[in-house]
Amino acid sequence: MVADSKGKSDISFAGTFASSAFAACFAEICTIPLDTAKVRLQLQKSAVAGDGVALPKYRGMLGTVATIAREEGLAALWKGIVPGLHRQCVYGGLRIGLYEPVKNLYVGSDFVGDVPLTKKILAALTTGAVGIAVANPTDLVKVRLQAEGKLPAGVPRRYSGALNAYSTILRQEGVGALWTGIGPNIARNAIINAAELASYDQVKETILKIPGFTDNVVTHLFAGLGAGFFAVCIGSPVDVVKSRMMGDSTYKNTLDCFIKTLKNDGPLAFYKGFIPNFGRLGSWNVIMFLTLEQICTIPLDTAKVRLQLQKSAVAGDGVALPKYRGMLGTVATIAREEGLAALWKGIVPGLHRQRVFGGLRIGLYEPVKNLYVGSDFVGDVPLTKKILAALTTGAVGIAVANPTDLVKVRLQAEGKLPAGVPRRYSGALNAYSTILRQEGVGALWTGIGPNIARNAIINAAELASYDQVKETILKIPGFTDNVVTHLFAGLGAGFFAVCIGSPVDVVKSRMMGDSTYKNTLDCFIKTLKNDGPLAFYKGFIPNFGRLGSWNVIMFLTLEQAKKFVRSLESSRA
Repeated sequence: MVADSKGKSDISFAGTFASSAFAACFAEICTIPLDTAKVRLQLQKSAVAGDGVALPKYRGMLGTVATIAREEGLAALWKGIVPGLHRQCVYGGLRIGLYEPVKNLYVGSDFVGDVPLTKKILAALTTGAVGIAVANPTDLVKVRLQAEGKLPAGVPRRYSGALNAYSTILRQEGVGALWTGIGPNIARNAIINAAELASYDQVKETILKIPGFTDNVVTHLFAGLGAGFFAVCIGSPVDVVKSRMMGDSTYKNTLDCFIKTLKNDGPLAFYKGFIPNFGRLGSWNVIMFLTLEQICTIPLDTAKVRLQLQKSAVAGDGVALPKYRGMLGTVATIAREEGLAALWKGIVPGLHRQRVFGGLRIGLYEPVKNLYVGSDFVGDVPLTKKILAALTTGAVGIAVANPTDLVKVRLQAEGKLPAGVPRRYSGALNAYSTILRQEGVGALWTGIGPNIARNAIINAAELASYDQVKETILKIPGFTDNVVTHLFAGLGAGFFAVCIGSPVDVVKSRMMGDSTYKNTLDCFIKTLKNDGPLAFYKGFIPNFGRLGSWNVIMFLTLEQAKKFVRSLESSRA
């Protein structure tokens, strides 16, 4: 979403729909545990003990999350993820994809200037209502699955899964039942959509008028947080009514649910689940809008690899004619020649890589840092020790994960092929097996030298700088260990990582994407000789775009995950 004079989108509706649906699905996966906690709190009614004292099962956001995880297992926090993704594909795509066209429709084709806030709100109300009117069945199934807690031994679950829930509701309750709660759901999503999209649009537009601010990740972060805050403040009452109607079929209609909730639980019941709702919508909006605005990070990584692998192509008159020019030019060329899906080449081995490398480099960081300073150390850990620890864990992590990185780069490197020429690999698993069969086990560790150097350096730049920036910020009066601190520390980590690690990243990509280099030194010398020293910073912009947003999302998620694990472990102690 771009806050310009009229809000015209620079991509087609289909492109906006696909980007919005993808971003919404990614945000859904990241935040659905908080949504599950919110639904349980909203559906919870007073349980009274013999002495008349209320004994609620779920208490607060972290308490609810911990209770669900303890009683039902961690997987229960992702209950409803399948219909949740169905919902985001339909609702997320429609409400965001239609927003710009509808806003332009309301202001008229001849309008020039800043779109009035009232028109933004009206457009978002419209697209929210239209989107959820189509997606209501997916929302119903999601809430039903999330609502079901731990059952007594021998009692079967109401539904075995999402598809079973759709068919069971159709068979037992009829087609109309799929639109249960449609009234409050339209009201809720129209209101929340207006609060999210209109406030995001307005906050972003306002920020961009402040000297020094540009259309970048910082602006998107603040606008996303503002959107989440307004959405949960305004939409909570209708959200509670919607959840209760969908989770409990005893209510006759919206008014009946509203009256019974007010009578039995009081007015504060309409703000039950407020904290997890805000925690979810705040982080959901930051992740979703960051993902949407950045068009996700893997396309930037693909663009970076193509730029890094590109060598000078010389025409007959001696003029260099590079195929890929700049970040957006490279993305556009790939999408035009190979289709949008090509931008996500290497996503499967990329996920393999993050599971192995991400887990090792971050999981080992604290133990290794403590090992270097000694068990008796008290005080702030010296920056040199942080850097040494991060260098160590980065090297160890990538030494194990190198094969996944190799396959990712190989898949990303393959561009448009001439007609009739088959692709080198049909997919990630085929790439692993083909490399093993044709090149041997050792080939999976091609580029291990520059890869260890690159990831040790980048890991040091990311983890040590994040650690140091966060520690510095926390010494400033008024700052605490919260999301704002994590945001700034994450941005700093991404900036240092790309500035320091780009040269070895280029050598690593070239060695992995082109098997003609003898070794690291040969690759370095040939790159320097043929393309000049600036070649070591090829792909800098998409690399920074990717690592900046990646670090913000990763460290935000990591900090919240650590808090959750702490609360879970303390509740078990």
